[in-house]
Order: sequence, then C-alpha cells, then structure tokens
Amino acid sequence: MTTDATNRSYRLSVPSLAVLLCASMLLNAFHSSVCVAQSDDGASPDETSLATQVEQLVIRLDARSLNERQRAERELIQLGPAILKLLPRENDAPSAETRQRLRRIRTELEKVQSSTSIDATPVTIKQATSVGDALKQITRQTQVEFAGDFNPAAPIDVDVDRIPFWNALDEVLDLSALDVDPFGGVDRSLKLVPRQEGRPDRKLAAYSGVFRIEPINIVARRDLRQSSLNGLELMIDIAWEPRLTPIGLTLPLKEFGAKLDTGKSLQLQESAETAEAMPRVGVSSTQTTIPFQLPEGRPFAIDTLSGRIDALLPGPIKIFDFDLKQESFTTQDAGDVKVLVESVTANGDLHEVRLNVKFGDADRALESHRGWVFDNPAFIIATDDIEETSPPRIENLGYQMYRQSSEEIGIGYLFDLGGDPEKYVFRYQTPSSIIRSEVRFTLHDIPLP
Repeated sequence: MTTDATNRSYRLSVPSLAVLLCASMLLNAFHSSVCVAQSDDGASPDETSLATQVEQLVIRLDARSLNERQRAERELIQLGPAILKLLPRENDAPSAETRQRLRRIRTELEKVQSSTSIDATPVTIKQATSVGDALKQITRQTQVEFAGDFNPAAPIDVDVDRIPFWNALDEVLDLSALDVDPFGGVDRSLKLVPRQEGRPDRKLAAYSGVFRIEPINIVARRDLRQSSLNGLELMIDIAWEPRLTPIGLTLPLKEFGAKLDTGKSLQLQESAETAEAMPRVGVSSTQTTIPFQLPEGRPFAIDTLSGRIDALLPGPIKIFDFDLKQESFTTQDAGDVKVLVESVTANGDLHEVRLNVKFGDADRALESHRGWVFDNPAFIIATDDIEETSPPRIENLGYQMYRQSSEEIGIGYLFDLGGDPEKYVFRYQTPSSIIRSEVRFTLHDIPLP
C-alpha cells in the first residue's frame, strides 16, 4: 500500500523582481545558518572564506543563465561535505529550482560523506607494552570500548602506524591469545574472551573497508543413498566496526569463485544464487553459509575463495522534530529521505503518532524481512527541553506498521502523554540516505574436514 503526495511549487512571474527577491531571501537564509554555526564554536578565517564562497554560489543557483546555474551547482558539490552545515535549508529557498538544486547538492555531498565514513578507521598504537595500554589507545581513536575476562596488565609489544581498525585489533588479540565474543558487546563495545585452544590466528581473516570476513565452520556431507544430498557448507562470519551497523548484506553467490589445493575448482550447489546475512543492532557481526558441491578426491584445503558482499549501509543520521501543538504538519526532508507526521490522535489514555518515512532510493532496504527501520529512535521530549543536548525522553510504548512499499513505510507509535500532547515535540532519527557498497574479499588456506 502506498500514499500519494502532492508537491507544490511556484515561480515568481516578474524576472527582474524574482532575481532581487531570490538574492535577498537566500542571503537572509544563508546568514541565519552561518550565525547559528558560528555561535557554537566561532569561525576561523578559512571557515569565513568558505562561507562567503558558498553564499555567492548559492545565490547563483537561481541565476538567469542555465549554464551559470549548472556551474554553481557543480562548484558547490566540488567543495565537498564540509559545506553541508553552510547550506541554507531548502524550505528557505525562494524558488522551486533553487530548492531542487539544493536538494541535489545535499544528496550528493551526503553520499560522499557516507562513502568516507565506511572506509576503515585508521589506528596507530605507539609502543604499547600491555594489553590494557594497546586497547586504551584503540579506544581513544575509535570510541570502541572493550570489556570481558582478560588481564589488562598482560605484557605484549605492539607498535603499528595507521592500519585499519580490525587489523590493529587482531594484532593485539593474536599476541594476547584473546578473541571477540560476537554476542557480548553492546553499543560500540566489544567483549573479549580467552581464545579456544587450536583457534587459528585472527589475522588469517580478509579485510575490506569497515568489514572483516572470516571462515568459522565447514561441514561436509555424503549421503550414501541420495548423492544429490551430498554437499559442503562453509559458514563465514562477517564483522564490521561497531560504529556502523549495516542495514542488509547480500552475497551474490554466482560471482563467487573457489580453488582447491589440488588446483581444481570448488563448485557451488546448482541451486545457489544468493545468500543473506542479517545484521542486528548491538551485535557487531553476523554469519551466513555458502553451499558448495562435495569435492572429488581428498583435498586438504580451499586454497582461495573470492567473493563479493553487496552491503546496504546507513547514510548520515538526521534528526527530525515535530511540534505536537500544530494542527497539521509539513514534510521535512534531508538528503534522500522525507519524513512526515501524518496525524496525532487519542487512543484511549494514550496518543498515537503516525509517521511516514519515504526514501528516494531505498534499494531493497525496506523489504519486509529487514527490521532496521523499527530500531530508529522515535520518542517524545518536552517543548521546554528542545535545546538540551540530552533532554529527558518519553519512550514509545509500542508501534504498529500501517503502510509499506519499496520506498516508504508508515509506523504508528503509542505514547503516554498525560492527555496533553501540545506541550511536547516528537523527535525521530533516521539515516538520510541508503548507501550501496560492494565489499570484495579473498580468503586463503581454509582447511577442509
């Protein structure tokens, strides 16, 4: 089921007056946004120069010449994600075309910002002489906390310079005979446990951006009555940096290739097409199984296994506030997402806030089996607390989906507001875009049973 939305736009009819009004309104909107930014922490000379450049280019987005408007749009995108906080709000733009160009600019810059954020976090460990020292250095650079059953005073010798997060952590864990409990961490933390005897080095995993891929289990099956049931199943663990939980992970198995130590290829099951790995909030890894045919002879190992993971990743998180004293609400947008409170209605002693979230390109992110959207924070805060960094929250008592399509979803949240919603603001947080990333990896020397 879907809903229809009506988009309204207008253009001033007198060209000369339109240009003057556009310039004036854009200047006012731009100066307001810059003043807000500067009031927080001041502006350096470089930032002031950038703000002036952005201001001039934004005005040119509504120039009379199409070439000049297109050139201004390109130049703003070329300035990079640093200008996102300097762009005026789309609703403050004086013309439909300016709003459209600002929307495109913001979307492109947020995509660049997101692609940067999915690169591996570089970590430097300087002359660490104990487990605790090395882990503290990692925490300072990544905000990932470590807990569990280990001795922080255990001596090790680690000195690495700007290597990816997982490579740095695996270096420490291999030296200290520790491992990660995949189900033990919460909210940007990892639980460390003593390593099981015979466990191979963690550094034998494959690394790609924020991801770490490791084979963890192989089962070979030979059915003496039905040879069609023969097979070999390889389970892999896909981990990611705790700062970023993927929305979905899909493995196109037809593009996988495996070579045995005998030189022969290891064939996939004929029915194998795709495999899904389901990320969960608060858990920094997930597992999935790759089905192969049972190899002939007695190979000892899979020499190489190459594959690809299609990852759907969240873009920058945006906050949307809706003042509940209003009789009707206006759609708010950021990047590729539009958010609208459709209604606030009494439901017994409670109130139901009906929210519609729509993405321009969700790319399978809203399929019914993916529950990430229900984990987005949705809560109530008092109007008087709106400016606080961490205001007291009224959490929702439950929710119900009332609409779903490939690009949008409608969710009704229940709150206990004491019968008076007008004193409150509904706050919703969601990624502003869905980013698709191809994660290519190669594993080596996987022993066979």
